[in-house]
This record gives sequence, C-alpha cells and structure tokens, in this order.
Amino acid sequence: MNISNKMRRAGIVRIVSAPKWRAPVLITAMVLLLVVAGIVGAVNPSRQTTILDFRGQQRTLLVAQTSQQLETGLGGRASLPLNEGMLFIFDTPAVQCFWMKDMHFPLDIIWLNASKEVIYIQPDVSPNTYPQSFCPPFPAQYVIELNNGQVRTLGLVVGNRLEF
Repeated sequence: MNISNKMRRAGIVRIVSAPKWRAPVLITAMVLLLVVAGIVGAVNPSRQTTILDFRGQQRTLLVAQTSQQLETGLGGRASLPLNEGMLFIFDTPAVQCFWMKDMHFPLDIIWLNASKEVIYIQPDVSPNTYPQSFCPPFPAQYVIELNNGQVRTLGLVVGNRLEF
C-alpha cells in the first residue's frame, strides 16, 4: 500500500470526481462567450483607415461607413492628431448635412461628389455652432473632416480631385 492509499483510507485525502454535467456546461459557456464576442465585434468593428494624398501631403483618414460610425463621427473625442481626419462614405450621393454635436474641437469639412471632386468646403467650424447644420449646395457621396486650418495648409479648393 502506498502513502496515497493510506491517506485516502485515513480520510486525509479525498478523491473528488467532476460531475458528469460539468463538461457540457463548460462547453455551453464557451460557446456563449464566443457568440457574445462576435456580437460585440459586429457592433464595434475595428476601424478601417485610408490615406488622403493631395499634392504629396498625406493625411490618415478613419473611415466611417456603418450607420453608427456615420452618426457619431468624431463626436466625443477630446482631440484629433494633426495629420488625421475622418472620411464619411455614403451609399448614394445626397445633400449630406453635418453638425458639431458632442464635438470638442473645430473642424474643416470638405464635401466631395462621386468622382471625389471637392464640391464644397466649410472651414473652421466651431463646436459652439451646434445645433446649426452645415450643408453643401450639391449632392455629395463623400465628406472629409480634418482639424481646422488643414484646408488652408493643404491648399484645397473647390474643384480639386482627391485620392484616397
């Protein structure tokens, strides 16, 4: 008889077997965890970026495509790195109006048609303008938001064609 058997007989060691229901419960819990993780990922997918390149000057643009991203935009952020912005992509051209809800810093807003040609620019839009809306005179399929002053720095004007 070895020590473990002596200890078992003396009641010092107790062998506990896992209940038969434990494995199915653990598997179910793992499946539920994966499902929840998938739902969270679908609600907040990782953000895609693209590069705006205009006359050798580049800006990294965070792409807003989902309805939640299009609605929230840059709202709620404390700031935006100097060489970054946001690109809003709409399914079809329309008069896309923007406001400064939940914004904490001023922006330059640039509207583009389906050919990525600048059709309207609203520079230096202050957060204090909320609830005022800013709308282009023509339908736009893309809108770019940059830190205020970037339109001037880049030399953007109506009629420029942008690449991203």
